[in-house]
Amino acid sequence: MSSKPVTSVAFLRGVNVGGHRKIAMNDLKQWLLEAGFSKVATYIQSGNVALEHPAGLDVATAVRRAL
Repeated sequence: MSSKPVTSVAFLRGVNVGGHRKIAMNDLKQWLLEAGFSKVATYIQSGNVALEHPAGLDVATAVRRAL
């Protein structure tokens, strides 16, 4: 029996602020999908993203690795 996916929100500080550390939201979404997240949705150009993942996943570590 598998557990239901969990929805989390990641707030990436310093992304797309003041012209530094620019990341295209389509790229960010693709990296997170490739890292195994699902239902990835970005919010404007803010670096904020909602995503689904298996319960028990260390989301912060997985997002850092994806980037």
